[in-house]
Formats: sequence, C-alpha cells, structure tokens
Amino acid sequence: MQKSPRRSRYPRARADLTFRPVEGQFALTDRTGLQTDRLTLLAALVWNYCDGRHAPGAIAEAVARELPDAGDDTPARVAALLARFTSQGMLT
Repeated sequence: MQKSPRRSRYPRARADLTFRPVEGQFALTDRTGLQTDRLTLLAALVWNYCDGRHAPGAIAEAVARELPDAGDDTPARVAALLARFTSQGMLT
C-alpha cells in the first residue's frame, strides 16, 4: 500500500475559510466572519493552488506561468507565502 503524501509537501487550504474578491484585492474570511486576511493577486493565486494536489515547486511554476512579469524571485515569494499561510494556521 502506498503512503499518502505528508501535508507539508502538498498544502491544502482550510475548508472553513471563504475566498472572495474585495476592493481590488482578495480576502479570506473564517466562518465567524471575525478573522479576515487580505491577499494580493500573487497570494490569491498561491492560495488557489493549495488544494492538496500541488507541491510547493509546482505551485511556484504555475504562478510563474500565470504571472510572467512577477519576477525571478517568484519561487522565493511563493515559499514565503506558503510559510505565512502555514504559520497563521490557514492550511491543513
């Protein structure tokens, strides 16, 4: 039997967070509506790939394809966003 991948290798967004556009940016809100985190376009793209099926490297590659003008530091920025999402308990 094959082992399932570790969570940290395939980030998954918490199911209780709602993702929505707000005033030209994006927001994540918990079910209580009390906790909201604003996201830039780059962060929103990263968030959309946190589906439990994409490794961080694959997320960085996808974001670089979708935002070709994001710069050569896109992998580092994606890694920093994933670390932020993890430290804030936004991923499972």
